[in-house]
Amino acid sequence: MPVDSEDIIREVMAEEGASPAEIPDHSKRQGVRGYGQSECENCDRTWSTYRAHVVFDLQEQVVAKIYKQKCKRCKQEHVPSFPEDEFTVMIEKAIKQEKLFRDPNSTLRKVDEGGRRGRPQRPPHESKLCEKCGYGNGKKCWER
Repeated sequence: MPVDSEDIIREVMAEEGASPAEIPDHSKRQGVRGYGQSECENCDRTWSTYRAHVVFDLQEQVVAKIYKQKCKRCKQEHVPSFPEDEFTVMIEKAIKQEKLFRDPNSTLRKVDEGGRRGRPQRPPHESKLCEKCGYGNGKKCWER
C-alpha cells in the first residue's frame, strides 16, 4: 500500500467531488477489490491477485482494513501492497459504490460485479489462503 494512502484518498475524493461530511454513517465503509502484490519474507515467494480486498472509511478518509492472504508455500500471513494507480482506481470504485448505496433507485450495490475492467472473471482463488474467505471457513469472497 502506498505510504501516503490518506493523501491519495483525500485527493481522489476531492477530484470525484465526494465530501466526507455528506457521507452518512451507514455507508461510510466501502469494501472493494483490486490488484494486489505480496512477497513472503519467510520463503521469498511472490504472488499477485486481482482479489485483494480493502475497506475504505470514506468519512475518515482512511484505509479501515486490508485483508491478508497466506503464502501458498509456508502459510505465513501477508498484507498485499497496491500500485498507486490501482489504489486510486480502488478508491474511485469505493466512492461510486457508496453513491450507488445511497441512491434509492439503484439495485446495483457493487461496482465490480463482473471481471476486472471488462475482462471475464477468473476462476476463484484458494479460499483457505484468504482472510476475507475466513481462510476456507467463511463465505467465499468471490460469491455475492
